Order: sequence, then structure tokens, then C-alpha cells
Amino acid sequence: MELVNDSLRQVPFNRSGDQQTYLHIQPKDRQLPEVRQFKQDIVAALSHAWTEERDAAEQRFIELRRLVDRLASQETAHRRWRDAVLDVRQHVEFIAREFDDAGQEIQVHHSGAGLSGGQRQKLATTVLAAALRYQLGGSETGFPTYAPVVLDEAFDKADNEFTALAMNIFANFGFQMIVATPLKSVMTLEPFIGGACFVDIRDRRISSVLSIEYDEQRQRLNLPAQEGTALENTR
Repeated sequence: MELVNDSLRQVPFNRSGDQQTYLHIQPKDRQLPEVRQFKQDIVAALSHAWTEERDAAEQRFIELRRLVDRLASQETAHRRWRDAVLDVRQHVEFIAREFDDAGQEIQVHHSGAGLSGGQRQKLATTVLAAALRYQLGGSETGFPTYAPVVLDEAFDKADNEFTALAMNIFANFGFQMIVATPLKSVMTLEPFIGGACFVDIRDRRISSVLSIEYDEQRQRLNLPAQEGTALENTR
């Protein structure tokens, strides 16, 4: 988690005037009673595992059999208990703390509650990008030299605002984005890409690919007339 937080520190989460804020993720044990008891039962069942005392071995076997039977049970109450004690995602919650450049805590996000849809998406996308940045770039400082992220059917159901937000976040983390997307998203993606290919499939059997030039100055694709007309109709 420290390495993920290092990645989050490299890219501002919010900007307001001269102020910039950064996210810091803090894990917190939920201290669920049934999980705590399960851990204690495991420790008790496995303690003194190498003892030669017959009575202690018998007692340990009884405890282990009780746990195994409960874990294998298909009763509703036991299944709910099993899901709770074995699903580690339920044991920890994550708190996102927002700090400014001076280290002053600005806001705390315990969940997406109280945030707009766009803010929740931004929070989730920023954390995802930081985790990917850690996986692809390791613990070294600076951007990764080669960090491609391939998105198939990218932003198919997302609106233009979220598409631009997500691409901007990924770009800030130094990723090279390779996206396959419907034509309707091209207009929003144009400022973030350096080239494109148009793929056409006819009769679900014949595929063709057309390379499209990219105008770096205008940050626009030089689309052929047919594709350009289709794009304009989606604007």
C-alpha cells in the first residue's frame, strides 16, 4: 500500500486555484467479531501441534473437525459465516484521505457516499490508475518507460465527461493507452491519442483496417470523408 500511495503522490487528485491535493489510501481492519473468533479458533486448534500428549492431540482433533464441518456445511447460517470469515475483502475497509502540499488533511472519503457520480468515478479511477502504475512501474520514482494499458470496448457505456476524465488520469500517470472503442467515443479521445486505425467488418466475415493520420497541432484525426461524416453525426 505504501508503494501505491507513492504513485498517488505523484499526480494531483484535485486542483483549485494554486492549491493541489493528493490522495492517501489507509487500510483499516474492520474488527468483525466472527472473524476475530475464527482466528482465535484456528490458533487454538493448531497450538501445541507437535506435542506427544494424547489428550491434547485428541482435543486438537475435535476442534479441527468442528471447524472443518462448519466450513463444509451447506446450512444458510454456516454458509453466511463461511463467506464472512474466508472473504478477506470483508475484513478490511479503505479510507481515502485528501492532503494538500503542506500535508494538511482537506477531506476524508470513507466511501462514495456524499459524492456525485462523477466524483465517485474520479476517485475509483484515480486509485485504479495508481495501482496499475505500481504494477507496471514498480517502486522506482518517475514514470514507467513502457506502460501500455489495453482497453477493449473502452468507454462503450460511459459519457463523454467520464471518458475525458479517465483518459486524463491515465495520461497523468504516464500510461500509453491502446483503446478499442466505438466511433461515438473518438471525438472525446482525440486529444489523448497519437494515431488511430479504423476497423470495418462486413458481413461478419471480412475485416479491413485503415490507418488514420493524426494532426498533432490540432490534436485531431484526419478522418476520411466517409468516417468523418459518421463521426460528425455522433457529435
